[in-house]
Amino acid sequence: IGMLILFAALVIRRHVPAFDPASLDIIPSSKGKYVSVRATFRVECKEQINGLYADLAAEPMIKMVL
Repeated sequence: IGMLILFAALVIRRHVPAFDPASLDIIPSSKGKYVSVRATFRVECKEQINGLYADLAAEPMIKMVL
């Protein structure tokens, strides 16, 4: 789980330099098989969103990006 959180934080910071990794919320699934990582940040343009989505979706550890 630690690697996933680190990866997510690094990808988000690549696209949103002002992102604070301390704002990540980590929520385990009820059976402990999955973990949800929620990040709150402000983007300035659609390219940031598209880049984030593409980079996160390309990672095999990540099963879903919303």
